[in-house]
Amino acid sequence: MRPEVPRGPGAEFSVSDRAGPPLGEPCESERDVHTDRCGRHGRIAVEVGNAGRRAFQPRQEVKPPCAPIQVGPAFQAHRVEACIVGEHLYLDRACVMCRLPNAGETFYARLDELTEAQHQFFYGLIPGQGAAPRDARSWRAALERLRTPEQPEQPQP
Repeated sequence: MRPEVPRGPGAEFSVSDRAGPPLGEPCESERDVHTDRCGRHGRIAVEVGNAGRRAFQPRQEVKPPCAPIQVGPAFQAHRVEACIVGEHLYLDRACVMCRLPNAGETFYARLDELTEAQHQFFYGLIPGQGAAPRDARSWRAALERLRTPEQPEQPQP
């Protein structure tokens, strides 16, 4: 018998604009099993929204359940913001070089449900080097270590 897992900081929180089971629900359909949404305990471990929250023309605003920080190099093609609340990872990735509005993804994942491959996938989005963290405490430390340095304001002509 699988242990009961709380669904999140608020059962109503979701980044997905698609119909489907929320985090913590059993992976019962073939679609769930084959979309990398299922975690190591056979439950939905990942939700995906289809556009970056802070892209050029933000889609319907998703208010994060925590205060995201920008992570990764300051000047890159994708702006990545992430935060941890409880056992949940919130990660927003927006393409700043793309010529399409809303180019990016928003992820919400249950860290203690993720497979090793899913942990590595999210760590690669930051982009982190080496082995990915495996629990909420390690993820918090990694996000702080990879926090984007503050950039000085550029004077406007």
